[in-house]
Amino acid sequence: MRCHIYPINQILITATLLLCCSAGYASAPTVQVGGDFRQMSVATCTLKAVEAMAIKQDFIHAEINGPEAWGYNENSFVMVHAIPINDGVQIFVVAFSTDNAEAERLRNEIREHVFNGPFNQRISQGYTSSDANRRQTPLRIHWGNFNKGVSQKTFRLCAQSAMSHNGLRASVGSDRVVYGRSNTVTVVAIGLRLPSTAQVLVITASMDSDEAERLRNEVRSQIVSCTPFDDSQ
Repeated sequence: MRCHIYPINQILITATLLLCCSAGYASAPTVQVGGDFRQMSVATCTLKAVEAMAIKQDFIHAEINGPEAWGYNENSFVMVHAIPINDGVQIFVVAFSTDNAEAERLRNEIREHVFNGPFNQRISQGYTSSDANRRQTPLRIHWGNFNKGVSQKTFRLCAQSAMSHNGLRASVGSDRVVYGRSNTVTVVAIGLRLPSTAQVLVITASMDSDEAERLRNEVRSQIVSCTPFDDSQ
């Protein structure tokens, strides 16, 4: 496993998660996304996410990395992304898996605990299973954050354009969530309009790390350079 984290004050924040490979998977990972606002801090949100993954769902590994908590088990990867806004946080739960029903279940279970479960102050910022025989997920995950001064609608249009430009089948979950899929990779772009800018997360999943990294870079770069053509909020 290798992670690259750039300083939080840089325009682009890039992270990479490389996990053990496994044969027998030829299709793109499935993904389920859910989001909502809660009156809590980023720290509380991410600690609750670690508890949900490591304790409630018995993940192999879970940890906090800035505004995100992420973890994985044998077949799935989940990220909880927290964006401070007003007097709380907008929370996005992104669950990738080799099985769609499992991605949906994990999204729902982890979202429920993060959004509505009790807060345990004794939770550590990171957990790793002591069972060395557990097999890590075959998914390769790459993600990156950046800010862009566009409206919510413009983010959506730019994200759709970036997906299509890279030969992905683009679909829209909402103005805040855009998907791109091929036969081997799944890309999610999440954008939230804040008072002075929009915060964007691009996260890719594939069995091929090089492909996931390349599409993370391409989609992110094209959203960054997209010319704003809508000024509405």
